[in-house]
Amino acid sequence: MINPHRCLVLLACLAAVAASAQTFQLIKADRAPKIDGKLSEEIWQQPPVIRKFFTLGVGGLPVPEKCVVWLAADSDALYVAVNCKEESMSERILKYRKKDEPVWQDDGIEIFLDPARSKDSYAQIIVSSAGVIMDGYCQSKAYGSLDVSWDSGAVAAVQTGPEGWTMEVRIPFAQLPVSDPQADWGIHIARNQRGRNSEHLTCLEERIQGFNDLDRFAILKGLDLSKLTVSLLNIDFGECLLGQNNATVVLKNWSKQTAKVRIQSSWQGKLFPSRQTVQIPAGEQVSVNCPWLLQAQDLGRSREIAIYHQGELLQKASRKITAIPEVFFDSRQRAFYHSPDQPLVLEIPIQLAEASRTDATLNWSVSNLQGQIQTQGQCVLKQSTAIIRIYWSFAQDGDYLLQLQLHKDGKTLGQASRPMRLLSAPWQ
Repeated sequence: MINPHRCLVLLACLAAVAASAQTFQLIKADRAPKIDGKLSEEIWQQPPVIRKFFTLGVGGLPVPEKCVVWLAADSDALYVAVNCKEESMSERILKYRKKDEPVWQDDGIEIFLDPARSKDSYAQIIVSSAGVIMDGYCQSKAYGSLDVSWDSGAVAAVQTGPEGWTMEVRIPFAQLPVSDPQADWGIHIARNQRGRNSEHLTCLEERIQGFNDLDRFAILKGLDLSKLTVSLLNIDFGECLLGQNNATVVLKNWSKQTAKVRIQSSWQGKLFPSRQTVQIPAGEQVSVNCPWLLQAQDLGRSREIAIYHQGELLQKASRKITAIPEVFFDSRQRAFYHSPDQPLVLEIPIQLAEASRTDATLNWSVSNLQGQIQTQGQCVLKQSTAIIRIYWSFAQDGDYLLQLQLHKDGKTLGQASRPMRLLSAPWQ
């Protein structure tokens, strides 16, 4: 039988744990600090917002005050300033020098932000003690799911001395996934103190399973997001495959009157972006489609979508194209059995954006090594996988070449050649 008194005690304990989240009040920045890492501005002369760190782990222990943090904000950005003591400056591990390299393996600071305290996604900005930034957005609590193609727009600077280093970071609100401008944020800050012969991982919370334990994030108060009348609830850049992709943007109007917003979509640095205007009723949210074309030469570029209201940038998101799959997926299978009675059925995934591959025509042929075509055919794509049925009328063992060409509207979308080895079916 369930003991009601024990249930009440358990509920009280759970409530106490839930209520035990630390709360930090932002310093109001009347003037944006210069991001130079020096901490010389008047705003950083106030007492630090965060003074206490714990060793990483559920039973984390407090550590001596070797790292203090200031948190400030104006109507445009969050500012983080850090002063870290370091007894062995020359021993720091600093392997990485380029943005979005695995900077978390270096000596530095990690900042986790959960706007609106959703507890199911977060933005992560890591700055090494050499000033190198890695940032990403994670839509789950699982490690390894951080999308580093997302760009926070953060700017950082570091100054070093014989006994430590200082850092300043500016994180613009416009590029953060803010879902409710009225809500407090979740925040977590960690220090990776990595030396050649030692490693110390510390963070704000003494009862935390990992740096990204969203349930244990502290509460950040004092944000001024009054300028954010329309926010970007979600953005999906689509398949990110060659061809005509379709991004989906979900916007929410928090004001009490209809909001007219302009959506611009372009490659980073392009002077003439595509534009569309959207009317969002008061208190409503809308989903907007933003078509965009991905070509082979776009590898390494960043696609941006920016939201403007009354001439001001509200929010911006970007996706860096780090890889473009080949049009024809190669399974690497080269040997096939032939039968005079049964066709060989090949399923070939077509890695093109849906709008480009639908109703495209796939022409295929099988030729011998002398270039003589043995059989051929075509099919019209209705899905992401092409089905080819090859009847082996020639039925001779040997090496052949499968040639593929994909066409649509008079254009060649892709072509490939695959070597094949034909073998007699052992059951014949």
